[in-house]
Formats: sequence, structure tokens, C-alpha cells
Amino acid sequence: MKASKHPTTCGSDARTTPLLLFLFLFIASQANLLVQAQQSQPQSNDVNRYNPQDPFGGRQQYNPQYPSSQYDPNTRTNQGLPPSQSSGTNYQRDYYGNNAVNGNSQDSNSIDSNRFGQDNRNVVLQSTTPRDYFNRQTTPPFRTRTSNRNPFSNNDYAAGNSFSQGITYFIVASKMVRPGQVYKVAVSVLESHLPLTVRTSISRDGVELSSETKPITVGVPETMLMRVPPTSVVGEYKLRVEGSYDKNFGGYVFANETKLIFSQRSMTIFVQTDKPVYMQGETVRFRAIPITTELKGFDKEMNVYMLDPAGHIMRRWLSRQSNQGSVSLQYQLSDQPVFGEWKIRIEAQGQIEEARFNVEEYYQTRFEVNVTMPAFFFNTDRYIYGRIMANFTNGTPVKGNLTLKATIRPIGFFNPEAINQMNRVGNLGRLTNLNQNVPYYLQKTNPDLLNQYNPQNSFSSQIGGRDQGGYDGVGQGYDGRYSSNNFQDSYVIERHLNFDEEWPFWIKKPVESDSQWDSWTNTYRDSLPYLRFFNGTYNFRFPMAELAQLVPNLSGMEILFTARVGERYYNEIVEGYSLTRVYNSSIRIAFLGDSPQVFKPSMPFTVYLIAEYHDGSPLPLDEFNAGRMEVSGTIDSRASGGRNSFDSRVLHMSQKAGVWELKLDIRHDLNLENTKQTNEFLNEIQSMRLVANYIDPSGERASTELLLLSHFSPNNHNIKVHTSTTDAKVGEYITLHVQSNFYIKDFNYLVMSKGIILVTGHENMKGGVKTMAITLSAEMAPAATIVVWHIGRYGKLLTDSLTFPVNGISRNNFTVFINNRKARTGEKVEVAIYGEPGSYVGLSAIDNAFYTMQAGNELTYANVIQKMLSFDEHTNGTFKKTWMSHDGDPDELVYYPASTFGIDANRTFDYAGLVVFTDGVVPMRPTICDAALNYSECLNGRCYRTDKRCDGYMDCEDGTDEAGCSTRNETLLVEFRKFRFNRILRHYQNVWLWKDVNIGPHGRYIFNLDVPQVPALWSVSAFGISGTRGYGMIRKPIEYVGIQPFFINVEMPTACHQGEQVGIRVAVFNYQTVDIEATVVLHSSPDYQFVHVEEDGIVRSYNPRTSFGEHQFYIYLNAQDSTNVYLPIVPTRLGEIEVTIHASTLLGAHQISRKITVEADGLPQYRHQSILLDLRNRAYLVQFMHVNVTETPIIPYEIDRYYVFGSNRARISVVGDVVGAIFPTMPINTTSLLELPMDAAEQNMFSFAANFYTIKYMRASTLRDKRTEKQAFHFMNILYQRQLSYLMEDGGFSLFRADWNQSAPSVWLTAYCAQVFGEMAGLYEYENFIFIDPYMIQKNMHWLLRHQKEDGSFWEETWLPDRKANSSAFFSRNDVVREKNVTLTAHVLITLTTVNLPAGRLAARVALSQQRALQYLQRNLATIKESGEFNYWGEEEVPLPPTKLENQRYFSLPRLPYKYDSLNIQTTAYALLTYVSRQEIHVDPIVAWLNAQRLTDGGWASSQDTGMAMKALTEYSTRNRVSNVTQLAIKVEATSLPGETKQLYITRKSLAQQQFLDVPNAWGTVRVEATGVGYAILQMHVQYSVDTYKFQTQPPVPAFDLTTRTIFHGRNQSHISYVICQRWINTQESIRSGMAVLDVAVPTGYMIQQQKLDSYILSQRVRNLQRARFQERKVLFYFDYLDNDYVCVNFTLERWMPVANMSRYLPIRVYDYYAPERFNETIFDSLQTYLLNICEVCGSSQCPYCSIYNIAVRFPGSIVLMLLTGIVLVARHYRIVNPNGWIFLND
Repeated sequence: MKASKHPTTCGSDARTTPLLLFLFLFIASQANLLVQAQQSQPQSNDVNRYNPQDPFGGRQQYNPQYPSSQYDPNTRTNQGLPPSQSSGTNYQRDYYGNNAVNGNSQDSNSIDSNRFGQDNRNVVLQSTTPRDYFNRQTTPPFRTRTSNRNPFSNNDYAAGNSFSQGITYFIVASKMVRPGQVYKVAVSVLESHLPLTVRTSISRDGVELSSETKPITVGVPETMLMRVPPTSVVGEYKLRVEGSYDKNFGGYVFANETKLIFSQRSMTIFVQTDKPVYMQGETVRFRAIPITTELKGFDKEMNVYMLDPAGHIMRRWLSRQSNQGSVSLQYQLSDQPVFGEWKIRIEAQGQIEEARFNVEEYYQTRFEVNVTMPAFFFNTDRYIYGRIMANFTNGTPVKGNLTLKATIRPIGFFNPEAINQMNRVGNLGRLTNLNQNVPYYLQKTNPDLLNQYNPQNSFSSQIGGRDQGGYDGVGQGYDGRYSSNNFQDSYVIERHLNFDEEWPFWIKKPVESDSQWDSWTNTYRDSLPYLRFFNGTYNFRFPMAELAQLVPNLSGMEILFTARVGERYYNEIVEGYSLTRVYNSSIRIAFLGDSPQVFKPSMPFTVYLIAEYHDGSPLPLDEFNAGRMEVSGTIDSRASGGRNSFDSRVLHMSQKAGVWELKLDIRHDLNLENTKQTNEFLNEIQSMRLVANYIDPSGERASTELLLLSHFSPNNHNIKVHTSTTDAKVGEYITLHVQSNFYIKDFNYLVMSKGIILVTGHENMKGGVKTMAITLSAEMAPAATIVVWHIGRYGKLLTDSLTFPVNGISRNNFTVFINNRKARTGEKVEVAIYGEPGSYVGLSAIDNAFYTMQAGNELTYANVIQKMLSFDEHTNGTFKKTWMSHDGDPDELVYYPASTFGIDANRTFDYAGLVVFTDGVVPMRPTICDAALNYSECLNGRCYRTDKRCDGYMDCEDGTDEAGCSTRNETLLVEFRKFRFNRILRHYQNVWLWKDVNIGPHGRYIFNLDVPQVPALWSVSAFGISGTRGYGMIRKPIEYVGIQPFFINVEMPTACHQGEQVGIRVAVFNYQTVDIEATVVLHSSPDYQFVHVEEDGIVRSYNPRTSFGEHQFYIYLNAQDSTNVYLPIVPTRLGEIEVTIHASTLLGAHQISRKITVEADGLPQYRHQSILLDLRNRAYLVQFMHVNVTETPIIPYEIDRYYVFGSNRARISVVGDVVGAIFPTMPINTTSLLELPMDAAEQNMFSFAANFYTIKYMRASTLRDKRTEKQAFHFMNILYQRQLSYLMEDGGFSLFRADWNQSAPSVWLTAYCAQVFGEMAGLYEYENFIFIDPYMIQKNMHWLLRHQKEDGSFWEETWLPDRKANSSAFFSRNDVVREKNVTLTAHVLITLTTVNLPAGRLAARVALSQQRALQYLQRNLATIKESGEFNYWGEEEVPLPPTKLENQRYFSLPRLPYKYDSLNIQTTAYALLTYVSRQEIHVDPIVAWLNAQRLTDGGWASSQDTGMAMKALTEYSTRNRVSNVTQLAIKVEATSLPGETKQLYITRKSLAQQQFLDVPNAWGTVRVEATGVGYAILQMHVQYSVDTYKFQTQPPVPAFDLTTRTIFHGRNQSHISYVICQRWINTQESIRSGMAVLDVAVPTGYMIQQQKLDSYILSQRVRNLQRARFQERKVLFYFDYLDNDYVCVNFTLERWMPVANMSRYLPIRVYDYYAPERFNETIFDSLQTYLLNICEVCGSSQCPYCSIYNIAVRFPGSIVLMLLTGIVLVARHYRIVNPNGWIFLND
């Protein structure tokens, strides 16, 4: 029946009256229930996050605010204010100054923080207890009192002073506390008259976590042990130490408390991915490897998160157990993810680690150009060289021409990421906003410059970071850039390279052309700026001297080499590029540890020298041996000797290449005797300066200096610790030597690593040097620190420390062998792994081109050590040097023991990461630098501004502020490596040998592996984890060249039309070292025939000679060569056919099968009928259906035909439920259900919702299948990930890609997405399979609330793609839509009541918004007239299902599209949902009507109406429960299948399965007989093709105008240019259409690059055009809307696959996506391609005038012999024909 209507002000208002009504009724029936449910449900998704970059909670970014007062501490005197040392944050190690980050003046973690009050700023390391506590017999009340003496008023502050008292107790502990560790405190009591008990405790935020109490014996050091809970979290941690007497009245002797630094890091977490960059659609494979401080695998659970570039959680794996410490996972990327830098976040025991990888957009071109060259060159190299290779998609070489251009700019000016993006996709995408006027290195170091766009700004003055001397001594600036000058920075220098090419003698080479003119020399060159005959590979080299003429100084430059290859046959030009850097070739030498350093003049010490090139690579060994390293020095002393120097010394290289070791002993080197004068000279030494000079064999010199400052110690007494062990390993001993320059009786020591005290001890000194050995444990790797101290008379404290490397990775030794001798064909290799039984080994192999990127995805030895060393970032480090590779190999690390960087005892303890409690004085050099005022201390005692550290300029005379700073920008170097060459497909695909194995009980694991066909150099890396031996890895990757000697590659279309002749392209490769003869064979099959070419290449296009059977081609292949063979076939039947091809030689064979789908010719037409079989009240039902297709397509006496022969087919399906089939395909989406594309946000969201509602229905019914659910969740994760590519930064969803910023966000779409995601997030049991980030939903809700007006209604930002939601508002042309919209408000209100938000401000705002929207709808309810209760609700009366009476039987007929299909279905679905929720009785007719309106087996008209119908029917079926008793038997008989009867049974197991019968040649009628009980949906889908306009399906209402014009051009119509114009003409219904789609069928074998379509969209040349997608058989254009003005698109298709006799008639269709009944379809007549024969498209190797012609056999004879033979044959023929012509011979 028809719903009643009412007049409105807008012509489009009336037809949504029923939709509005039932939207409102449904909301009214659900609002209270949903609000109550929202308030009652647990708020498990309460995630208080407000920063999209930080989805896991607030990261507190510290931003120090410095006072503006002018404070110069260097002008102040005698104001000894000690700095407030370290704070509770992790900070980078400052070698010599105080912590630059700390601004905390309230408390301190340093060794002078053992006091409660902070007013006593000038007393260092005083006890909180008066000294006389040890002498009193009674215990006074506890109080904090400190003395105010200045211990540094006299140099000898204790000697000879009878009133000075010594240290009575000395306690040392670590500043760092970590979860799960055993925290140790070393306690020494030197004096006590009574037994003493010491209690230590650790507390967090005032709550004690652990403690220990132990009686202490005087003179016996003790160690207190406390276990820190492994569940410890961030807070304020404090260490408290109390000493008390046991006897008498007891009481405190001393009490000390200090803050500790809490570090969540209790292990080192490595993340390894299988490659550094990914393209869309690939699978990310990764491993999380947590390694404990004992270098063993972490055996407890961990959480893993996958985050997109916006910080949204895309996937999470909770409580994952490891395999010996490794968790291996994978994550599937969608075909349109959020492009950019993704993150993998690991959480283990509260510790968080993040790894990053790039996801790039990439589309393969018809051929690819690869430019390979070294990453670095020296300016003294004779040539810059490289290789250019161009290959088609099947691997065969490209033949054409080549140009090569060099672009020169200073290092850091190129933006390698933008260059890479442009080369890949032809647009900048998300990088569009980059300011091209700002150099790239400034963009990375100061992002604020991007917002300060001013074309007049000159950044040239900021290039030279350091002073003019530079760090290398030759004038090179910061980061390897030379000091800037306006000449080389103001413009880009380009130069085309010239080729001196030999041309064939029959082609004349141009002379004195414009391209040969040399403006430098004013002459003509012989060479040309292009290579005319390029044959796939070219090795180029260009003189460095010519490039050096273009710029003042080539050093410090980046050169971009761009190769353009033009291919003649396809008329295609493709670019490839490579970026290289040119460095100064001079040698740079430096002292390890930088300058200045601390030394003890009376003690021997060691310094290390390194020599390298300016790119960071070491010198070759031969140059090391031949070069000469000389070191000399001068000494400054305050004694009478003044300045002294020692003679130059020649050094020999140490055992490690590139490192020289210099041991110095001033007393011995200066031959000083042990006299009072020499001792005074040594004691008064203030500094020492070493000068090193390196002279290479060519005479080049390099020099460097090292300033050493004397350690501050009262009385100049010193203690020193050093080691004689050169390679310390875990499980072995390290030999340590402790010596002093005066007599000491004993000393104490401790060994610590990673902030944990591991060993404490006490040793007696029996002589001047004490030698001892310490066992190295795994906890000490990779570096440990030993601290020794001596407490002498009168409290004299001396200390020293030594940080030494410990090799712990070498314990777990395993070996990996790759054996390629097992399979002689080269197709397989054997991989054998030998190691400890049960241990885990992770293997990874990638293309060497990606491995040399060193982008951080692979585990290298240097990376592992560096990351482990970062445990102690706040303490002393070792002397280490990271060698960069000149060839791009992994970095190499060398490191040596390093003594303390502390200038005094106080800083020695502090830099070692220790806190000290004592009642004595720890010597500290007076300081005047106040950290609270942003000043840090130079090593010589002066001050510098903390923010000036590492700024490239020396603010300290001794260079302290620039010590330890990196001389090159590591971020820029990583970006350079990652993007320095263009991408080709094999870079993404070349991943091999990603495997996790556990070694068997016999100590080996052996398996076979297929070798990839594409020849590649593989870099195989492996690491292992053993339960007993811990972590290990192979030091260097194994390089393996994987090549199959002989193989083929087959390319062909995946679909074609009936009668088309397809040329199959077979590429044959011979990678052997000998020439071969091969046979290419097309297998015999009844499904296709071979197309023959007659003599001289004559062949017909329409009906060529064909034959069945096997066909062979005989070819000759040179060594290391390849060729193409074309095999033309013509399919003989419709459907999917399989084509098999093999090639064989004497050494092997290779076979490949491909499938091709053959479709009928013409324009496909569809008819559908759906009937609900209701057997609830009867046990027998017979249904007759008419196919509506005649038996023959022939129309008597007419040239036209009803349909194309053989194209008519039908499919009869039955499913036993009203909802329809559950997962007829996996997954279900817009294309599989509705035959509609899904390139916009709403269609993707519908696909997600369809899967979700189906799973929800399975869960609510008895049809649950966990295996099916798991598969569905896998694809739902992909759809969820794809949906977020439409999410804008502000929280709204746009209809098209958000990164292009072209499509405005939509309130309608955002509400729909938030509603579905909110429902999904509410099902907590599925969170382990799919996790919807609640923060993303909160962003959506915030954005929606911003679009509510004061009256409660919601306004839209753009014209809605679904006109049904636009219809209640009036829109002026081109105006921003902010008018009231009842439909939109009701739509958003459903979302507000559905989404379950955590309690908080946002939930309160949403509740208030609900009330306002509900009141608005109530006020407007009067404008909507109730239409009573009907079977359906719609704009117009919908006719009954069509029937036909024949032989007194009613036959149901397929229905045509109705005028308001989509609107009727969606409105009725809302009505059904409302009726079901209100438990109305009148629902069964509605269900029957809805099922009768199906237009496909899986859906209705469009996505929105299908989604609502699915939701309503699932709710109905869940409550109806008829499916629980359904048991049916169905018999199907068809006229076109005589004698065949199909029996279909619907049982509990097959209830939701779609059972079907295919009718290949459908006509006549179908009889269906059903028996049993229950529901069933009977559907018949008929398809046939037409080739004339009058038999096309016509739209119910003319809605679009569509005109098409084409131009065929190129070689034999190789290019087709389209100009298609369309407009909306149904202006009586609406002034605009909804989202319109133009669907253009593409002739078989033609294509257009997706990059060209994307650039076309981004150019915004076509009004309202938002997206264009190429699929193999069609091109789709998406418009926001079409109006009454024509909109035209212009594009060109190019032939790629050779196909002849192509289908003549192709459809071009434009339609309203959300009302598909509004369409226009036209026939495109492609007569020109229809007339092409197989040789005109060069689709057969039998065509003699094509370049692919097969000559078959190569004659081995010489050319001279062939010519002589030819002359003899011609002469013999001439003599036979004309014997009289030889008369002269008789004379």
C-alpha cells in the first residue's frame, strides 16, 4: 500500500516523510533504553587521552623556562654554590657539566642530596646527624642539623689538624632503581663504640616497598639487599638509610634520605621487521625480542600494539607469551592504509618500546628504471659512476633511449622523502604542505620554519653549523656541509651528462647541433646529451672534475642523478633516480672521548686515536700501515718548572683497524726522578695538551688536539684503576690494577652495570699496585663500571672509576649454512642451523638494496650494542667509535675502557650513577654555576649557558659544551639512506627466509626452501636466544646470490570477452653461462585454440585459422639473456579456463599455469527476483518462476537480436533464513553483495558494518562458528584500518582520502562511522580479535557536537552524498549548508544514543546534546503525517511483484528498478526496526516485502538501504526464532535443463549456507517445490548481454545526460583518448545528484597508470571530481555530485597486453550511488579495436614485422662464409638461367 504524503515547501521533502517518521519512532523507542544501558554498563573504554600523537596517556614533555635576568656567573667570586644535580627524568649524558635538563631545586638525586633541608647549599655530602652521636651514650630526639663549615678553605684541610675527625660511616648506593631488580647498598662503618644496626628502605610516594635491617661490624663492609617489586610504576622513589644502636636506650645514630631516579626500563627490547618500508596491501612481519639485564630472553607475557601515523591503535595483542624470549607476529595492510610512519609498541613489565616503519603508496609502471650507485664518493675520485637498469614488469630488458641529469645542491637541501614520493605516485600527497623554500635539514631540525613561509627569507647563513675551522680542521661545516655561500645555495645546478656513443654506419650522427654546443669552451662536442641505443643496462661514469667546475667546492654536496628511459614501442618515458653525497677525501683524526678529558698527572693513563674519512668510514688497512702517526705534548704546571713538553712519539696501530693506543706516564716519559722538586712539579700540573699528526703516504696531513685537565684532589693524592684485559667476555675474568701515589692500606670497590650494583668488595694493598680479578657475569654486558675509593686518615676520601666493555653476545654461538648443491636445478636450497638444543633462532633475508638502507629494521651487531649501552645514558660511557660504511654496509662499533670524566671525587661518584651517604667530606672543586639559572660548568671551572650545549660553537675555552656532541645529523642520514633511490616492485617483494625455528634435540634444524625466481643478492641475518647462554647473533650477514638458471614468466589478462584473441607474453630467462636452445610449449586444451599466422604475416581479425592441440616454439637464448615469446589463443567457451605453458632445455624445465575468465560479449543486463517461502503454517509449497529470456536471441527478419548468443545464464539460490546467507563470500563487502565499487569511506564502512552485523547475528543465534569469526575479524581489521585513511585530524570522516585534503568532512558520514564503531567497541569479548580505539570514537563525538546548533539540530558541512538525508533542507546553489535538517538530526541522534562513552565531561555533553536533539525532533514532529500501518513505506505506491499467467499457473517475473527503490527499502527497514523494538505484531508482511525487493543475492539497491535492511532483519530473526525449527527439502526443475532435478536440503547445519543451481543457457521457466517447515529465501538472478540500445534496461526516471567522444591514435590504435561529459537533469526531484559514479569499461589489454589518475584528481581540473580508480576492466570516477552543468573528464588508455578482435560494444554508465535507479548507460562502439588482427597488436611471435618475431635458430657460421655461399648460389642460378651470359669466360 501507499503511504500518505503531505505538502511541503520543497519538492523533495515529501518523499522522506515515512523515513523521518520511522527514524523518529525508532529513536523514541530506543532512547531511554540506550541511555540507561549506557549508564549501567562498565566503562571499560574510559581512556583519558587528548593528544592523538599519544594514545597511551600523557607523555610529559619537559620544556624548561629560563629566567630573563642577565646573570653572568663568570663575574662572581667566592660564592661556592654547588649545583643541584640530577632529577627524576632520564637525560642524555653530559660528560663534564651538570644535567642540562634538570631544573629541580627542591630535591636532588646526586651524592650531595642526603639531607632534608636545602638551605645549606654550600655544604657537600654532610650527614643529617651531628658527629657527636657516636660519642654519646644516650640517644637524643631525631633532628636534622648540619654544620656550615667550608671544607675547601685550606688546601690541606685535614693534615695536621688535631680537631679534624675522620669519616665514621660511608654508604654508597645506585641512583637508579628499576622494576624487579635486587637493589644493593654498600655500607661501611669505620668508627662506632657500640654495636650498630643499619636499616635501608625504598619507598614510592611515601609507601615503603622494600627494606632490610642488618647489624654492622666496624671495619667490615656489608651489602644490603632489597628486592624492587617487578610491578613498580612511576612515582617519587626515595632511599632511606638509618643507623641506630642496639643496646641501652637505642636511638638513631644517623638518618639519610634521598630521591632516586626510577626507570621503567628493566630490559632491552628489540623490534625487528622483515623490511624497512612497505607498500599497500602487504603483510608486516615483525618480532619483539625483550632481553633482560642478564642477556636472556624475557619469559613473561607482553603486550603488542600497532599504531598508525596518527597514533590510533589499529591492532593489539595482549598477554603474548614468547618463544624463548621472542614473539613473532604479522599484520596485514589494506589497499589504502594511512600512509606514513607507523609504530609498533611493545609493553613488557611496564616498559614501553617503539619501533617505526614506513608504509608507502606504490603502483608499478609498465617498466621500471633502477639507478644503483654508491651512497658516498670522495672529491678526489676520478669518476662518479653507477649503473642504470630498465626492465619491464616481466623482467625483460627495455630497449630505447636514455638521458641522465645530475642536480647538485649542498647536503641537507634535498628533501629525499618528497623526491621519492613524486617518483612513486606523481604527487606529494601528505607532503604537499612542505615549504620548498626551506632547506630540508632546517625543516627537520626546526619544524617551526615550515609555518614561517616567506619567499624572501634566505637560509644560507644557517648552513655552517660550526665555526669556520670546523670539526675536521679543513673548513668543513656542521654535518659535513661546507660553510654556506650565496652562489651555491641560491639556485639548483643541473647538468645533463653526455654520451660518446657509436652509432650504426647506416644512421648518420648529428654534427654541430644545439645539443652538442659546449658553452664552457665555445666549441662543439662529439658526444650527445642522450644515449640513443639503450639496451636495458648502461654503466655510466662521469668525470668528477667536470662536476667540480660547476660549484666552488664539490665537497659537502649531494648529487641527484635522474635517468629518463624512453621506450619506443609503448611510447613510454619512465624516470629513476639515485642520490649520492660527495665528501672531502682528506683524512680526519680524533681522540676518542673528545676534548677535554680528565687525567691524574702522577698516574699512568691511556688515550686512543682514530683516523677516518669525512663520511665516517675507516681508512683502508694498507693506508693505515703505510701512514705515520706522531703524538707530542705540552704540560702546564704551577711549579717552578712552568711549561714542559715531551718529545714526539711515533705510534703503531692497535689490534683493531683505525685505532691507535697511547699509554702515558708523565714521570716515566719525562724521566723524572723521585725527588721533592719533581713530585711538586707533578702535583702542581694543571693541564696537558696532546697534539697528534697523521701523515699519509701521499703527504697529506691531519692533526688534532686533546686537552687534559688535572683531577682535583686535596693534597694531590690520587688512586687509579685500570685494566690489562683487552677483550673482556662474559664467563671469563677481567684483570684490574689499582694503584696510588701514596701509601694506602686498603680500598673498597663496587662493580655496577645498567644502574645496578652487582659486586662490592674490600681489598688490602700490599704494595704500590694491587692486581685483582673479577668474574664477568652476563649482567655486566655490554659495559660495566668499577668504582674504587679509599678513606684515609682525617676523613680523606679518594676515588676513581673505570668503565670497560664486556662482550656478552658471543656466548650463544650458533651457525647457519645455506647449501645450494642439494637441488641441481637451483630451485631449492637447504638451510641448516646448528646450535644448542631447544634454543630459538630467528632468520631474516631481504634484498641487499634494502639491507644497505640501514633503516633500523634489521638487528645489527652495532645497533644491539648501542641500544644496550643506552641503559647507562646518565653515567660514564666507554670510549666508543661507530664506523660508517662507505658502501652502505651496517655500521661497526669499537669500544675501549674509559676512566672517569669527573674532575673531583664528588663528580666521580655522580657520573658513575651513585649516591653517597657520609658524615665526612667528599672533595668537590668549588663551582659558581647555578643550574637553576640555566648555567652549566665547564671542565675548567667556568660557566656556559646550558641551552648553548651542542650548538656548534665553543662557549667554553676548553670545549666542554661541545664534547660528546654528534658531528653529523643522524636523522638526516637515516632519511638519506631510506629514500636515496627510487622504488621498484622487487624492493617490496624481495623478502625471503623469514622463519622462526627451534633447534632440535640433536643440535640441528635442517629445512628446504624455494629460491625466488628474480635474481637478487640476499643478506641473511640471524639471532638466537638460549635459555642458558642467552642472546646471540651472527656478527655479519650471510650474503647469498639466489639465481635460478632457467625459468619463464607469463603475463596475460585475467579476464577477456568471448571471441577475443589474447597474446600471452612468455618471458624466457637464461642465467647460465652458456648459450642454450629452448622449447616453449603451449599445452593442449579443449578450452582454447591457437591462432595461426599465415605466410608473410597475413592473418584475419575476425575468423583466423585456429587449431587445437599442443604448439611449440623453438628459440635460441644467449648466455645471461632473456627474450619474449608471444602465444596467441582464442577461448572457446565462457567461464574460467586454465592455460598451461612450459619451457624446457637440456638442463631443466619450468611450467606455469594461469587462469583467465571469459565473459560474454556486449553489455550485461541483470534481472532478479526474490520470494520468501513461508512454510510455517503449511508443509508444501510450489513456486513457478519465469526466466524472461527467449530460447533463441534471433528476431525474425531483423538484423538486431534479443541478446548475445550464449550470454544468457541464471543462478537459482536458496537460503534457510530471512536474513540471507551468512558469509557467502569471505569477506562480504559492497562489491560482493551489491556489485558496486567501494572506493569511498561510506562503502568501506558499510562493508565493515555488514561483517559486524553478520557476526553479531551469528552470536545471537545458534549459528556461531569460531573459525568463520576469526576469518571475518581478520578482514574487519583491514577494513577498520582502511576506514581510518578517511579520518581527518579534527575527528571528522571525509568521503574520500583524508591525506589529500580535498574532500570536506561529513556529519552524516561521521555519525554513521561512530555509530558502527561504537557498537563494535561495546562487544568486549571480541577485543582480542579487533580493537576499536576508543580515543578515535571520542574524537568523532567531539567533532559531531561542534555541528549542533542552538535549537538542537545538526548542520552539514557539505552536500551529502546520500540525497535522502538532504531532502528536508533547502539548499541554495553553491552555498555552505547550515540549514536545519530533520533527517540528519535524527540520524546523528541515533549515534548519540548508541555510542557508549566513559563517564566524564564528554559523556555529559553527549547526554545534553541528546536531549536538545530529541526536543528539536519533537517540535518538528507535527510536520510529519502518520501514514498508518502498511507492508511498506515509500514515496509512491510500489506495484505488486510482477506475475504472468500461463496454463492456469502464475509465474513470478523478475522486476525492473522502481522509481524510489533505495528510499522505499531504507524507510521500510527503519519501520521494521521500530516495530521489532516495540514488539509489534504486524511485522511478517514487512519482512516478506523487504525480501521481495532484493536486487542481488546478498543485498538490495545500495549500501545504506542494505545496511539498514540487514540490521532490521537480523533483529527480527533473533527475536522470531523460526530458524531454530527450520527443516526444508527443496526440489528445483528448469526448462533449460531437461531431465535434471536439483535437490536442496536446509537443515540446522546448512541453514545459513547459500545453496545454488547454475543454469548455463537459461530460458523458459523454473519450478520450485518446497516441503517441510520454516522460512527460506528463493532467489533467481538472470544475466544476459545485449548489443543494441533498444534492448537495454531503461531507468524509471531520466536522471543523467551522458555524452562520449573518443579518439583512437598511436601505433595501430595503441592509445584511446576519452572525453566523457555528464550532468544531472532530474532537477524536479533535486537540484543536484548525490554522489555520482562514472563507470567506463576498458577494452581488454588496455590500461592507465593509477599515478596519472591520482595526479589528475589532485590537479582539481575537473569540478567535483574526488577520486578515480583503475581496475583491470574499468575506470571509475567519483563525483561529490553532478548538477545541471556538464562536467567532463578526459583521459587516455594505453595498450599493454596484445589483444586482437576485441569486443566491439562496451558500456559506459553514470549513476547516483545511493539511488542506483537513477542512472544512464550508453554503448561505446569500439570498431577500430574490433578490426585489429593479432599481428597488428604484435601478439604472436609468428608476425615477421614485429620486433618479437622468432628467428628460431642462430647459424654458427661466419658472415664471410655466408656471403661467399650466397655469391656462388647467385652465380650458379644466373648461369643456369642465362648460359650465354658466360661467353666471356670462353674467351
